[in-house]
Amino acid sequence: MYEIGSVWHLHENINTKEPHDNKVQYKSQLLDADENTFTIALPADQETGKSISFQAGRAVHVWYVGEDSAVYSFRSTVLSRLKGQIPALIIKRPEKKEWQRVQRRNYVRVDTSVNAAVHGSSRPFTTVTVNVSGGGCMLIVPPKAKLMEEEHVQITLAFPMEDGSMQYLQCSAAVRRVLEKEERRPKRASMEFLEITEKERQAVIRYCFERQRAAANQEKRVRS
Repeated sequence: MYEIGSVWHLHENINTKEPHDNKVQYKSQLLDADENTFTIALPADQETGKSISFQAGRAVHVWYVGEDSAVYSFRSTVLSRLKGQIPALIIKRPEKKEWQRVQRRNYVRVDTSVNAAVHGSSRPFTTVTVNVSGGGCMLIVPPKAKLMEEEHVQITLAFPMEDGSMQYLQCSAAVRRVLEKEERRPKRASMEFLEITEKERQAVIRYCFERQRAAANQEKRVRS
């Protein structure tokens, strides 16, 4: 059902069954497991990359992609924090009946750089993505480009598939969050896809899982 070293995601909205409904998500990694607890790497904001200090007693919603490529989700509580070379959290392991195998997979997000073109209220521009999911993407905003939160734009993305073909997505999108330039990070914008057909969404999801599988295979080769 899970694999040590796999990427796990957390958020704090425990009242929803859909992890992507929460605006801020955190990325972590499963380090160890026993009958009662999981040990995970200190989570980091998935958009800013900044580590977050979760206090003991904090309720979280956890989800990850299992070895069978399905998405598993459960509610948990932070039990303690471990200090060491790799800062980590101990979280409660729920009973088996509390786990949920989630059918919707459009929120599985992968870090990937694909070519993008954006047409908004100001001058059109081309750029690349930082990450992509079936529900949206984050892209780099060039220095002279302008985007405003909640602005609606037209976006085109080009996805190189494993079989050598190219899949193109052209749809409207809403700018949900704009992150200003930081010391080592360019200005970025988080986009939600609008008016996208299920066929188009499935093509994006397929690309995400191909990239995730390729990254997992590469990591296994490095370990061996």
